[in-house]
Amino acid sequence: MKRKQAEFILMVLGVAEIVATFYTIYPPVAIALTPLAIYCLVIIYISHAKNSKNKPNV
Repeated sequence: MKRKQAEFILMVLGVAEIVATFYTIYPPVAIALTPLAIYCLVIIYISHAKNSKNKPNV
């Protein structure tokens, strides 16, 4: 597994932990936060994918 993939998985787990915490405290916030969190993670993933395609292999 590449380092970037491992870092992304850790970021996803961190976001999941935050959403789960909000779900235990106040479920309506978690319901609203889940799609937003997924959207942000997808944007970050696409951005990293584009950046890695543009980098020359050294």
